[in-house]
Amino acid sequence: MKLGSVGVVSKYLTPEILEAAKQINDFFSKNKIEVYYEKHLGRRLNSKKFLNLTNPQVGLVISIGGDGTLLKTVAMLNGKGIPVVGVRRGKMGFLAEIESDLYYYLRRIVNGDYEIEDRTKLDVRLKGKKVGEVLNDAVLTTAQPGQIQRFEIEIHGDKIDEISADGIIVSTPTGSTAYAMSAGGPIMDPHVSSYEIVPICPFRLGIRSIIVPGDTKTALSVLSSKKAMLVLDGALSFSVSKGDKVEITTSKSKAHLIKFEKNFYKRVKSKLA
Repeated sequence: MKLGSVGVVSKYLTPEILEAAKQINDFFSKNKIEVYYEKHLGRRLNSKKFLNLTNPQVGLVISIGGDGTLLKTVAMLNGKGIPVVGVRRGKMGFLAEIESDLYYYLRRIVNGDYEIEDRTKLDVRLKGKKVGEVLNDAVLTTAQPGQIQRFEIEIHGDKIDEISADGIIVSTPTGSTAYAMSAGGPIMDPHVSSYEIVPICPFRLGIRSIIVPGDTKTALSVLSSKKAMLVLDGALSFSVSKGDKVEITTSKSKAHLIKFEKNFYKRVKSKLA
């Protein structure tokens, strides 16, 4: 099906990002494809074609920046079925498909020469109320650096362990190459129907990461009276108190990412070498 319109979003307005946005506009305009911008970006480019994020009538969305911008974009498009592709113009860009040769990849988009991968997300509830979905991870951590917390881990209602640590990461396969990996967690193939629970600096040598099936219901509780925080995809944060429970399950909705490189393991080698 012919692509009729695209959306373009960014978090920052650096010269690099603005230049990429202009190149994207020039290319698609020449190919008679409408370009709609996130409002603050469109105004900077003197465009009045703004992307309606509550009802984005576009074939795909291009995220310019780093992984944080792409994660924000996926969150904004939650449940809308619109694929996202990242153009790296930030420091961290493991999820970004396009780093250089921008016009080459834009031509591939116009020609439909790409694949759309459905990626697992996690539902996160705090005190029984849904607070969001994550593509990368949900992190329950101490709010005061240098002070470890006491946490309880439950799986399907059964207490698995109590640990003293800086925090706990619950990560999707997509997020396994991010914070979870830095904390010693394993890298997971994005097509695996599982997620992982990774302790951050546990105060016991026997504590290790756990990979659980996708239908697992995980609950984390804070046992100590020190302040704690729940952070979703490095963006949204919530205060967590003693006795509060964070419940995590696999979401019914998926993130849809445009991919040009089919081999995940080659990507890991090139990005993380």
